[in-house]
Amino acid sequence: MTLLISNPTLPVDQARLPLSLETRLQDLILYRCAIDVQQPGSDLAQLFEENPILPGVILREGDRYVGMLSRRRFLEILSRRYGLELFLNRSLDLLYDHAQTEVLVLPGQMKVVEAMQPSLARSPELLYEPIVVHSEDEPEKLLDVHHLLLIQTRIHEMTTRLLHEQTQSRILQTEKMASLGEMVA
Repeated sequence: MTLLISNPTLPVDQARLPLSLETRLQDLILYRCAIDVQQPGSDLAQLFEENPILPGVILREGDRYVGMLSRRRFLEILSRRYGLELFLNRSLDLLYDHAQTEVLVLPGQMKVVEAMQPSLARSPELLYEPIVVHSEDEPEKLLDVHHLLLIQTRIHEMTTRLLHEQTQSRILQTEKMASLGEMVA
């Protein structure tokens, strides 16, 4: 049973996201796509083929969260010698056990600027693995690390611009006060 909760192929319009230092992970564009671990690997291959920007899937056993399998890891395992024969027609739980990938799970309430540290602290081979975002009231969702990095960059640019404007304003105020002091003297 494949469960596709939302259409992950919608274009990402990052310019429309309201961003600030308070922006949380749950405010970002997240992928809500899950598949049952008893499904064969061929179902996941078809899902990835139909959704080319999908970074991975949430693995579930019924309503229970099992883990996450990224597109990159899935294709890497299938491209190994005998990978297609071993995993394409067998259940995904076998492939997931073989993958043995650490999954980064972060709370949806976490701020983007706080999420960067654990995301970048992962080992180099896991750096671009999607992040699982967990909220108390919703099923787990996936965050593409590329999207997180782009949003963090935009927040950094906004903050830098704001600090520059404040500094310029203070310099102008100081110059006005100095001029006023000279006139009074």
